[in-house]
Amino acid sequence: GTLNQAVIGEGEDLSWLIQTVLPVMVTLKADGAGQTWTEAFDALHEKISAEYAFTEWKGIDWNAKYAEFRPRIVKAESEKDEAAYYLALREYAYSVPDRLMSLFPYTGNGTAIASKVTYQHIGGSYGLAVIGLDDGRILAHVVLDGGPADQAGIRVGAEILKWNGQPTKTALDNVSVIWADESSYSTNEVRRIEQYRLLGRAPTGEQATITFKNQGVILSTTAKLTALDDNYETYILSNYYATERELDMPVKYKILPSGYGYLKVTYAPGKEDPDFDAFMTRYREAIQTFSDDKVPGVILDLRRNNDADRETAAIMAGFFYTEAAHYETIEMYDRKSGKFKIGDTVEISPQSPHYDGLVKVMVGPGCIGPGEGMAMAVQKLSRGQVISVYGSNGTFGISGAFAFMPGGFVFSFPNGRSLDKHGIVQLDGDADGNGGVIPDIRVPLTAETVYAEFAEGRDTELEFVIETFQNSI
Repeated sequence: GTLNQAVIGEGEDLSWLIQTVLPVMVTLKADGAGQTWTEAFDALHEKISAEYAFTEWKGIDWNAKYAEFRPRIVKAESEKDEAAYYLALREYAYSVPDRLMSLFPYTGNGTAIASKVTYQHIGGSYGLAVIGLDDGRILAHVVLDGGPADQAGIRVGAEILKWNGQPTKTALDNVSVIWADESSYSTNEVRRIEQYRLLGRAPTGEQATITFKNQGVILSTTAKLTALDDNYETYILSNYYATERELDMPVKYKILPSGYGYLKVTYAPGKEDPDFDAFMTRYREAIQTFSDDKVPGVILDLRRNNDADRETAAIMAGFFYTEAAHYETIEMYDRKSGKFKIGDTVEISPQSPHYDGLVKVMVGPGCIGPGEGMAMAVQKLSRGQVISVYGSNGTFGISGAFAFMPGGFVFSFPNGRSLDKHGIVQLDGDADGNGGVIPDIRVPLTAETVYAEFAEGRDTELEFVIETFQNSI
């Protein structure tokens, strides 16, 4: 569904790193081997502050970060406190608003530390997750059957008025997002979405006093909830990445009862991938079907496209183009010169078969990287339009730099950026937290649509796009 109700299983968006890069890097016994924690942090900081691709774009003050985090590493090392060391590294990574700034465990020891510290902070659940409406109200959209919230009488669609005596918005503002998966966030919008997901999580045994009002009820109720271990269920249920099941069939298409073509893409392999030919055959088949049937419009669903190849995304966009166009110019850090250098330029070339009708694109926080590039390319067409609840993730850099740390952890960060034809960074979140593909039309987020989505299982976002199509043709 649209806002990821009832999604079981974690996203698979970073599997490429674990499956391909880490085994090679471990074999090479890269950075961090034989270093003290402080020595490794110093080397890491020197590397990132020089090679990170968006220092100016995001306004990063590396000296301030060094002054803030190095003393914590030194203290953790002097006390032999692995948990404090890991926490400092994680907060360091998340202090940079970039989803490609990642910290991963890659050994059994690293995994054990990361799991333990994460559980200590968010292993408990109050049995709910929340979502913000257009009018500023905050509703419970995920409520676990038999969980603390459910036992207290909170139902899907309940307005959460206060959290521990504070207005819920104030409580949300104070929610740390360092526990959002294993990567930072790139835009203010994604940061807020993660705060919605994490508000209802806490250490097991911790209590929260919640004031709520169920739909159709005039009076509010206040209840004290105790966080219980739910195996991270509320966080999984509010997931917005493509699941393994969705990635198993990366191209789905059909002609809707309304007569419009629907094309959902969750993954796009590169040319060297053994699945590339089969993927492109099915994608062409979809475009050919829409063209042959003369559908009045196509809905391109990229809401959960978080694993795609950059060049393949440009090829896919070409089926909607009649003339060649600039897609991106890559600028990468060059270690020899210590500067960023212009590299390849990727063009969009017209492809056959061509679809010449209207195209409405759906994006969201789970539309990451090349998926965002394809959405951007279609949005630039006079026939293209983006209609969604949220913008895309705002993560379009090139992640190619790694640094291994003692304890079994690896840092991954982008050392390349995508530029438009004017040489300006495109799509990545900026210093103000703005970025990604911004919808031309925002799908309304109301109490009615939230209830329909999460209680009734409807895809209200898709319904709105179809309605918009019908009103424009």
